[in-house]
Amino acid sequence: LFYGMLICLIVFVFTYSKKIGWIASLLWAYVLCSALIIFEYPAVQYGPFNTAFMSSSAQTFAEALLIPATILSVPRSWMKNVWRCAVGLITIEISALLIHGSGIMIAPSFDAALIALFIPFAPVWLAVISVLTILSRHGSTAIMILVAQCLVYALKNKKLRPYTLALIPIAIAAAFYHTNGPNLDGNERMTAWTSFITHWWNGTTFTQPSPNGTQFVMMNYGGTITSKIFGTGPGSFLWISILTEPTLMFFQAHSEPVQIIFELGMLGLFLVLLFVFNAMRKAWGNTNVLAAVAGCIACSLTYHPLRFAPTAILIGFIFKEAFINKKGEL
Repeated sequence: LFYGMLICLIVFVFTYSKKIGWIASLLWAYVLCSALIIFEYPAVQYGPFNTAFMSSSAQTFAEALLIPATILSVPRSWMKNVWRCAVGLITIEISALLIHGSGIMIAPSFDAALIALFIPFAPVWLAVISVLTILSRHGSTAIMILVAQCLVYALKNKKLRPYTLALIPIAIAAAFYHTNGPNLDGNERMTAWTSFITHWWNGTTFTQPSPNGTQFVMMNYGGTITSKIFGTGPGSFLWISILTEPTLMFFQAHSEPVQIIFELGMLGLFLVLLFVFNAMRKAWGNTNVLAAVAGCIACSLTYHPLRFAPTAILIGFIFKEAFINKKGEL
């Protein structure tokens, strides 16, 4: 059953290769196959952890399969309606954030990041309101997204260059005002990232005493050539981070590059970087889409947008726009 499903999965993914290219197909297949392997062979000695790893890998598999497949199934003729619906949703999100102090995300800073990601596709009036909302709120990630987008517009659009260049120092000043500078939450995140990467690279073994006086190995991960190249498996970060750094309670790494290299290894991070570079190359002639892709990159550095459905879906549509050619075909 496992090998049959694996073969069907690879065939399914590569049927899209002519549309999305071999780089995107290879990345998609790699993530899905890795999650399926971890689900079938979690490689954890102790029963409860076995079940935990199977659960998180299955969730990752479902999300990584269904979200891209759904986005790819949306016809090009529907894309304008998708962005129109998004205008309404972002307007509601801004209203909720201003009135109630929170929106559909789990924290106001995440709401601000979601709003910032949509700015390149927003009409002028909504873009202005979005910028003002971001500047008035605490959220270093949203500020980073805004700055990244401004840099692209300053580079590619002569008409907007004076406004975007003027907005960059204002955004940085707002970051200092709200958080005493963009210092990554008092460097807590930097400390956590260093710890997680160290555990992944060197490896960690968790044991407990057995009845005969020896140490029983509950879980042993990382520190091998295999884990360095292929990672510890999709969905594994949640459980490993809780065990290695229980006081931090980082259910996500708060950085996509850190979590990607942790779960998918150096090969996974290489494929992701190759995919992003290819998307930027294809979007180079479309300033709005290029700015949106730059915003996605900035967002991923200190946040985990791929781990929440609203931001993951929005990013999926942004990258779909990047891969649409001049003829309107994917």
